[in-house]
Amino acid sequence: SKLQFKSLKLKKSLFALYYEDTCKITKDNLITFMKSNSNYEVKNTLSHTKAKTLVLVGSKERPIMKKSATKIVHLIPNSELEVLQGYYHGDISINHADDYVERVKRLVR
Repeated sequence: SKLQFKSLKLKKSLFALYYEDTCKITKDNLITFMKSNSNYEVKNTLSHTKAKTLVLVGSKERPIMKKSATKIVHLIPNSELEVLQGYYHGDISINHADDYVERVKRLVR
């Protein structure tokens, strides 16, 4: 758990909660989760989306995540891509939750 936690770049203060949650994940669920993540493909039906959409991606994310973000923005009409400088995957929603909430509020106004 410590190595996985470190790789996620989470705030150290979140480790106890992270550890508690990961201990609850069954082996079967973990296998399913890993298979789903590795087999995920963006669906072309996203082009039917009519909702205002903001796609956030961290500048320090893996290239495949940046590529997916770009593909999503090209598929969804009038969507917007924001590259968060210095951020990793999930960084804004977990480590900078207040900033994340403000962005969501601005989006839905």
